[in-house]
Amino acid sequence: FVWKDTYVFVWDCAAGLADVAHPVPATKEHKVAADKDATGRVTGPEMCQAAARPGGGWVAYMWWKPVKAEGAKQLAYAKKISRKVTYMLSVEGQPYEVGAGVYNDTLKVEDLNALLKQ
Repeated sequence: FVWKDTYVFVWDCAAGLADVAHPVPATKEHKVAADKDATGRVTGPEMCQAAARPGGGWVAYMWWKPVKAEGAKQLAYAKKISRKVTYMLSVEGQPYEVGAGVYNDTLKVEDLNALLKQ
């Protein structure tokens, strides 16, 4: 699922695989432990930990903003780097975690995670 500059992706944290399903083909099936944001910060384990919390969790990191060229069937990453805030959730009864995020400079992860506890 892709809408504007956001999309849904699937991980398999137990198998150590990030992006089992992802709309940008170049990112598919890489190691969670090697998942780094655009600044080089390792984010994979943090995203798996967020997904494992009851009700899931939010993580913020710097990421390349996706673009879709006119007539293209798939997304690709642009060189522009933006702050992305992603929600991760384990899928009950399945070995997968699902994530989706927005590019936003002002959302606070602490506030979003607090809302999950209400």
